[in-house]
Amino acid sequence: MQTRQLSLFLSLLLTLCLFHDTQAQQAGQIESMKLLTADTGWAATRNKLFRTADGGASWKDITPKLNHKHQILSSVFFLDVSTGWALLSCSDDRDIAADNRCFALASTADAGETWSVAQEKIAHAFSREQLEDGYGFSGRSWLDFVDSQHGWEILDIATNSANPSAGEMLRTVDGGKTWTPTKDTPTSDHFIFVTPTDGWIAGGKDQEVFVTHDSGDSWQKVSLPKPSIVGPDTGIGIDLPVFVNEHRGLLLARYAVGPLMGPDLSTLVLSATGDGGRTWKEERILSKLPEIYSSDLAGSILIAAHSEQVKAPRNGGEPRIAATKLSLYTLGPNQNRTSNTVEVSSQGAAIQLSFVDGDQGWANLTDRLLATRDAGKTWVDVTPGKPAPGSAGALQPHIGTSLSLTVGASKIPDASSTISTHLGFDGYNVPTIPQMTAWMASSPFL
Repeated sequence: MQTRQLSLFLSLLLTLCLFHDTQAQQAGQIESMKLLTADTGWAATRNKLFRTADGGASWKDITPKLNHKHQILSSVFFLDVSTGWALLSCSDDRDIAADNRCFALASTADAGETWSVAQEKIAHAFSREQLEDGYGFSGRSWLDFVDSQHGWEILDIATNSANPSAGEMLRTVDGGKTWTPTKDTPTSDHFIFVTPTDGWIAGGKDQEVFVTHDSGDSWQKVSLPKPSIVGPDTGIGIDLPVFVNEHRGLLLARYAVGPLMGPDLSTLVLSATGDGGRTWKEERILSKLPEIYSSDLAGSILIAAHSEQVKAPRNGGEPRIAATKLSLYTLGPNQNRTSNTVEVSSQGAAIQLSFVDGDQGWANLTDRLLATRDAGKTWVDVTPGKPAPGSAGALQPHIGTSLSLTVGASKIPDASSTISTHLGFDGYNVPTIPQMTAWMASSPFL
């Protein structure tokens, strides 16, 4: 009897997991995005790439098509509104080794109207034993170009806890037609090049910054002294530097300074350089803000976002997540901090920001892509693939009120079915979505 009950429980658990996975795929969660100008930008899910030329009011599917059974958008980079690249991982379900190193680079010079696709030749090979043990290319990657010819990519490697941040960096000097490996990449994480020789990489398990002056063949650790005003902290997050010109650049570090039992607080330290990044000094500090989940530098303007889930009471059960309170902090070079807080229709959290100036930008809330033109006073839902205004299931175009959301068309079976929906487990305060997202980006166990 116990065996049969366990079997039924496992079947139910598997059904719920499959339901959740199917719903996530249907929702088309935005994995990455970039606002290139006030009106032009792109957004990518795992399988689709979209472009807008009217600020998100309408979107066009510009996904490159490969001659493979499966394809996943691994990373996207646009140099300007027309020139861009998309790195895709592919597979054909025939050979585990061939599938693991199957990558294709699609390039466009006409904003995605047409793509030229080149199959990348990856020299790094893993043994079948390693691949079967989960060691190999993870499918994650990062991509960057400084002009139409010079570019770099990092292919993340799934490994063990002894070396949790490994990756292979490749370099191209012909727009992506051919690639050669660089040497001794210090970590597998986000990077940026500002010239064909000078580049930066930030992150890894220890949250460090490294610089190269020879196109990625050697890297040196950047020293960023911690200001005494920060005090004791429980962790740090470091962003890539942003250069206003060849000499002046800004770099943001986020220190977690909240007490162990909460509330979660962050102190933001903005450092500046006037010599191309050779030396850095503290420029501005924002102390003890509600924990910052995402930030962006639009020129010399700092934008930071904090999101907090708003719960509503529900009869006979735990409170439901009804909305998200989104706070946007803006700090210019010669101004005091301004902040705007609005309750938006979302069950997610701000995991990515992209701003072109202090007023105009996008916020990715995992289940919504929102746009603002007034520094976060008001937000508009610009999610690709959402129903047109006035159609069934459409959201209100101007966000600011709490809405009850239904994702997808499927429903979990109700209590009248043969599956019991009574509570069976103790409640537990799980980490928030942004906390788990940050953990997944640097965890040694993934």
